[in-house]
Amino acid sequence: MKIKQTPSPALLQIAPAQVAPNAGAAAQPGAVVPGGSGAPVGHLPPAPVSHTLTNEELQQIQTFGGGVGLKGHGLLSGTLEVQKQHVVNFGIATQEEVPVLLLNRGSRSEMPFTLDLPLAQAKAARGQDVTVSGVVEKTTAGSGRVSNVHVSGVDGYRAGTWLQLSGRVETRNVMGFGGEAPPSGSWLKLDQPITMGGQAVTELFLEHRELPGGARLQGTGRLDHRSWGGVEHPKTNYVAFTGLTDQGAGEPAFDGRTFTDAQGKTLDVLSWVNPQIADIPSTIFVLDQGADKVWVGASGGFIHPDMNPFHGFRKSVAIEAPNAKDRAKIKDDADGHPMWGDQKLDLLGGWGQGPDVADGMATQWYRNPANGDLLCFSNGGIAGFHNHLDQVVRNA
Repeated sequence: MKIKQTPSPALLQIAPAQVAPNAGAAAQPGAVVPGGSGAPVGHLPPAPVSHTLTNEELQQIQTFGGGVGLKGHGLLSGTLEVQKQHVVNFGIATQEEVPVLLLNRGSRSEMPFTLDLPLAQAKAARGQDVTVSGVVEKTTAGSGRVSNVHVSGVDGYRAGTWLQLSGRVETRNVMGFGGEAPPSGSWLKLDQPITMGGQAVTELFLEHRELPGGARLQGTGRLDHRSWGGVEHPKTNYVAFTGLTDQGAGEPAFDGRTFTDAQGKTLDVLSWVNPQIADIPSTIFVLDQGADKVWVGASGGFIHPDMNPFHGFRKSVAIEAPNAKDRAKIKDDADGHPMWGDQKLDLLGGWGQGPDVADGMATQWYRNPANGDLLCFSNGGIAGFHNHLDQVVRNA
């Protein structure tokens, strides 16, 4: 297994696009330049840009709303990503994946600059902080483009980046004077190193996750900076892999926003907070209908804002079809909501077309506080279902 998003600095040295010698030099009116786009000679690209952008002009370009129309050679630093954008080819608009450099990533002034990098090489380094050189042009208040791109520096992934990585697990039990030592537990020796802060990282500490030593792992998680020492030993930095989900064990992948199954399908998520205990993580239930499972994990709680709010999964529970005894226990309260005998149920969430659409179906998930079971009810449809118990997840 290989890392899905591991850069190789050598692969990122993209040379500017080359122009065929004497291209168009002897071309006749209406002729087509060999190896070109097929445009008539009367529509040849403009002459090469000779202007070099000043530091002041580059500052304007990197400011949202500023520098519109500026164009010249220069350097820009940002995050390399691949986005879907509307592209017009021969008068036909389509959505295509386009390499972009995100300036001011994650802020309200984030701006994408399209890059003429090969898509495959852009995907190999997506999510990394890079510096590019080329012809920079600010086309609108919040966007631009860079042509003849050369990636001149790779700083790598920032802390807080979600990745899927692979490697072999090592179990370490380390002791040190004064209790200062690298963390004991499971470490992941990466199949291929990654870059963070311009430095190679070859191993990650699997925070809050114990796995057997020697096991192979392919999983998603978040990169977070950690350190040990600082009193009797020099402060030493290391990188933790937090919020781990193990795809080798069938767990859904997580990118910090959505959970997806092995086919890339987005999975629905429910959450429940214990009202009797303050400041604890909420329990989340990730519904993997394709595998007939619910993955049970935790998120949030009284933690530092910089910490990863997703704490991983602790178990999976089967999604079952209810039996006759289950359905016999369902009653309605005075408002028409389902009950389990005399036990009121906690509504976790629902979706569907609801009562406003003729014959529309709606689905609601409830939790039974008496035993932790999850109950899925259907309402509506041509058959006129009312609190029809459709699925049960026991002891979730």
